Amino acid sequence: MTERAVLDALTAVPAGVPPVSHGWTESLWELYEAYEKSRSGRGPAPQLTAEQTDRFAAQWGRQEHSAEALGLLGELCVRAGRAGLAAPAEAAGLAVRLARAGLAAHEAVTLLYALGAPHGEQALLALVRDREIGEADRLWARERLFALRRGGYRARGEQAPPDWLEVRLLVRELMPMADRVTRERMAEAEHECALLCFDGGEGFGALWTTRMAAWLADEIFGALGRGPDPAALTPWAMDLAEQYVTRGMAAESARGFLRRTEDATPYGHEVVRRLSP
Repeated sequence: MTERAVLDALTAVPAGVPPVSHGWTESLWELYEAYEKSRSGRGPAPQLTAEQTDRFAAQWGRQEHSAEALGLLGELCVRAGRAGLAAPAEAAGLAVRLARAGLAAHEAVTLLYALGAPHGEQALLALVRDREIGEADRLWARERLFALRRGGYRARGEQAPPDWLEVRLLVRELMPMADRVTRERMAEAEHECALLCFDGGEGFGALWTTRMAAWLADEIFGALGRGPDPAALTPWAMDLAEQYVTRGMAAESARGFLRRTEDATPYGHEVVRRLSP
């Protein structure tokens, strides 16, 4: 098949794919195994309810579409590795579409890695940020994205960034807002860093919780410093900024906030005077 023929065939794969069914139990999967054997001529057909018949037929259809997509994606991976593709942007878009549909997602991510920058890298980043796809597929996409970026640094003769930069990207992606910072999320971040062989430092949870507090404080003081009326702020906000400067956390943003209050309030002037050497 030509590349064009492969791309056209891949475009047609998601059409008519049954939706993902939920509510699977261990006993249902065991029954489905018997159903698979009967469909493959390796065993008798099990007794099924109408709901089970529809569920299993849909799952069988998804598997057939996934198998077709797997072969086509593998063909594109081989072509990309040998001489590149004539239409990498289209191939990347199809890979993302398949991954989001849950069809041969692992192979789709592998193709994106083979495509490299810019199309494969941009598509991998989109998948890493997509909370709708499965966790295992997102983890594989994240791993391939990091591997791709590190390869890019080496190819350009640059020094790869230290692990803490990669860990920061991962931690902030898992916990983008303050209400997402939980022990469970931090444990997940530590686990994924271990899988990716990143050195997150000793005392991972305490260390990165402190760093995240500094990031949040930096954003808060930055917003306060851009506020329309610093004189309306209570003295405790200036005291808090002073503490952050003293402890060296979000110090630059805290100082910027205090500089705005210095001319607007007597207390702000006093805090800045105390911090002056």
